[in-house]
Amino acid sequence: MSYIYIVAATLAWVGLAFVYRAAEGFRANRYSMSAAMGLTNATCAILYILLLNADIRLAASEYLTIGGVQGMIQVILIPVFMAAVCRGDLSVTWTVLTLSFAMSAGMVIVYPGEQPTLLGVMGLTLAGIAVAMLGIDMQRRSKGPDHRRPRKGWLLFMSISFVLNALANYCYSFADALSPDAELISRLAFLVAAGAIFGLGGTGLFLFLGHRQGAKAGLAGGVVGGLLLFVGALATLQSLTVGVPGYIVYPASNGGSGVLVVVLSVLLLKERPEWTGWFGIGAGLAALVLFGVA
Repeated sequence: MSYIYIVAATLAWVGLAFVYRAAEGFRANRYSMSAAMGLTNATCAILYILLLNADIRLAASEYLTIGGVQGMIQVILIPVFMAAVCRGDLSVTWTVLTLSFAMSAGMVIVYPGEQPTLLGVMGLTLAGIAVAMLGIDMQRRSKGPDHRRPRKGWLLFMSISFVLNALANYCYSFADALSPDAELISRLAFLVAAGAIFGLGGTGLFLFLGHRQGAKAGLAGGVVGGLLLFVGALATLQSLTVGVPGYIVYPASNGGSGVLVVVLSVLLLKERPEWTGWFGIGAGLAALVLFGVA
């Protein structure tokens, strides 16, 4: 039963990847989508807290604070990542984003000072190779036929997304390091704070920038994306709560979503990475497994 949570998380992340792609296809407004995505995620977390009859006042303050920081990061991350999605293959773009765990792992080594094992070092090394190979793949295709070329700006937006996603992921570890004995309510409070700040930030950008085109499509995509974001996060938390080891949860959900996104991108979107791309994708999945086992 416990592993159903891992399957749910994996499917949620896969669905989220294709929501981003569909939103770009419908020219959805990225800021209205961010607003709806964040507020939907926060609303779902609040409703779940009410369902549990839990008291959010018992949540560790560190989780609320760091959750708010993650929300601020997402305000920038999601629109930038969507810009990368519309400029390159979903299979490559999603794999590179997933591999940002390597940077998060490096930050965890600095603080709270976790010591990497040999397998962990091998996983980080493979992740670096994978990112390099995927970058080379997109660079090679930029000189090929028009229909295979990434659009201008993919590398810039992807690089920014990579760093921001690593910082967003590190927020979980940082909060846990500050308050290692926190209960589930603290983690749910983290989702509330992150979603609320994310949603309010997206709303502010939408109103301030004055760009209204595709607002309805953005709202629709944001609601669906927010639901998937909450399901993925909740399923991950629940799997850890019922005793599934983290070294199984994270590689299975992240690696599993990576495999499915690549397979579905090939079947449904007719994407065809070159050998360098396939090598990078394979190395990236191997890195996830190695780092998880470590």
